[in-house]
Amino acid sequence: MSDISLYSGLYETIRRWADLIDDVIVNLKLNDPDVEQISFSKLEELFSTLIDDEGNPDFSDKRLASIIENELDRKIQWGELAGGLKDPVRRTSIIPILESIAQCLGKKHADTVAKMRWGYM
Repeated sequence: MSDISLYSGLYETIRRWADLIDDVIVNLKLNDPDVEQISFSKLEELFSTLIDDEGNPDFSDKRLASIIENELDRKIQWGELAGGLKDPVRRTSIIPILESIAQCLGKKHADTVAKMRWGYM
């Protein structure tokens, strides 16, 4: 597998996560009470699959979750985040960790693009 293939797969996973998380953060900050938001349910499902491998997570999701935890230097409680997305009362309490994850994804996105373009970083 070439470097470009490796990084393009990571790039796609980062993009998918970032789009979902950004959409959720925007809706949370707008105090959108719509529990049936597609982005909320998709992100909740994604985070639920990361709980102790119970949900049979996609390898790329598991890899990105590990990268995020390493970058943030903390173990993320994916189950707590998933539960927070389900519960309208708890949703605003998860904004800070979602923003931390979003910032980490932004940095990893920039690093990945640089590696794809120039082969280093």
